[in-house]
Amino acid sequence: MTPVADAKAVVLSAPIDLDTVKDDLGIPASDSTSDAWLQRRIDGIWSRFQIYTQRPLTLASAWADDWGALVQNAPARTEPPIIRALSSASVFLRVFPVQEITKLTLNGTDQDVSRVIFDHGDGKLIGIDGFARDLRTALVYGRARVEYVAGFDTVPPDLYEAMLGALQAQWNQRQASQSGLGPVGMLPSRINAIDVGEVDVNLTPNFFVEQATRRGVSPDPLLGSYSILLDPYIDWRSMLGGAYPTTVAIEVASEASNGDTG
Repeated sequence: MTPVADAKAVVLSAPIDLDTVKDDLGIPASDSTSDAWLQRRIDGIWSRFQIYTQRPLTLASAWADDWGALVQNAPARTEPPIIRALSSASVFLRVFPVQEITKLTLNGTDQDVSRVIFDHGDGKLIGIDGFARDLRTALVYGRARVEYVAGFDTVPPDLYEAMLGALQAQWNQRQASQSGLGPVGMLPSRINAIDVGEVDVNLTPNFFVEQATRRGVSPDPLLGSYSILLDPYIDWRSMLGGAYPTTVAIEVASEASNGDTG
């Protein structure tokens, strides 16, 4: 049947296989006692990834970018009109890499999506009518809405490693606390056996938080040094301002059958 797109936003969680994480942490597949805790921590770390990079980091799914939702509050008109700057929009789709464009609407009218030219890697819109041209004003004045499929085919290995590394610090803390080595936030960080000896106790939840509190320019206390691995994924465009579309995740579901079996 023909897929039906619904504008209802979907809830996104980390696109990480829990069994793979358990295997990397040395947890038997049959042991499900920490599954709920692990899933909460994974989703929390992944959420922080997306905040840090200013973009959704998800597997391929359906999205819609709508420039028709922009609100323009009667900008001041400069004179003479010939030097007046026209309203312009970002020509990049907000979620990338882009797999395909599924629908294009201009001023409420559906267009031929086969005439849309775009860059798969970064989601740049190059043309919407079969040839390359400057779309900065066309998207705004055409009240453009683009529906598309975007995201990773599989989670990039370096993103997975960053997630696992950040999770490992929390997992080690949990294991140490449960084993009786010390209550949360009271684990030894240095032991000196000279003379009568001394023990320094870490009063922070984990090593990342400790490092964040010690430095003037602190790393993210949830991600620690693993945030460096996220730098290549930052969407710097979203931090520079400009007229960006309203972006929503959309559900794509198949129409229910009429019950015919023949």
